[in-house]
Order: sequence, then C-alpha cells, then structure tokens
Amino acid sequence: MRADTVTRFLLEAVRTVRSEQPDIHHALCRKLHGRAVRLTIGVESLVLGVPYVELEACELAPQVELACTRATLVALLDARVTLLEALLSDQLLLKGAPLELVRFHDALLLFLAGAARSPSMPALLSCFLSPPAEGAAARPRVRGNLASIGARVERNQ
Repeated sequence: MRADTVTRFLLEAVRTVRSEQPDIHHALCRKLHGRAVRLTIGVESLVLGVPYVELEACELAPQVELACTRATLVALLDARVTLLEALLSDQLLLKGAPLELVRFHDALLLFLAGAARSPSMPALLSCFLSPPAEGAAARPRVRGNLASIGARVERNQ
C-alpha cells in the first residue's frame, strides 16, 4: 500500500500494529476503550478510537485533540524533535482534560512500542516519508501554520 497521505499512513500503521503486535494492540485498546482522539495533520483530520474492540477510525466524540503540520509530524517521525519539544515550541497543539491527556500519552507510548517492534513498519514509514513517484498524484500541500490548524480543531468540536 502506498501511504501517501497522513490518513492512509496512520490507518495502515494501526493495521500493522494490530496484525504484527496483537498483545500490544490489545493493551492499547484496553487503555482507550470508549475513547477517541482527533488527529489534525495539516489539512487532514482523522478520529481514531476504540468504540468496540479494536483501534479504528470512528465517530466517537474525541476526548483529546492533537494538531500539527505535516512537517512537524515528519520531524517527530524522523526523531528530529520530541513530542515535548514540539509542544513547547508551539509546533504541536494538544488539548484535553489532564487525565485524558495522561491516558493518551500512555496509549501513544504503547502504540509506538508496537510500531517499533513491527517488522513491516520501517517499510511503511519509508514509503510515507519518500517523495511521490514520478507521475503519481501529488500529496496534498500543507498550508497554514499551527494557529490556523488550531482554529480548524476548534471549529470541528
């Protein structure tokens, strides 16, 4: 699968962790059961949650909102910036009740542990980070800064 959009990449990453690290996926689902997070990356927005048994795209009301630009996501994935550095430098917006943010943080650590242990994840990440093949449809351009993304998050509530 060509993970050329953020949404496709995130959904494929979730499927990869689910199939290659089922124990971690189950722990993640127990942590997030009945909860969701809205991820707004550039112009793309996706709600991921555990409405039933598995982590999936869903229509649950999100308890946590995360927003950043595609460039910030790539910097995070490339380990050029940490989540804390992105937050403190206003490259990333994270919003939610304190206990929900703690739960999200714990779930994110579980997901990252599963991703790091998934044999297919390096290829998926490489595919996402590589430029589109010649003749392929161009990726959506990221426009605006974090303030404009934050405004979109506010409107989506």
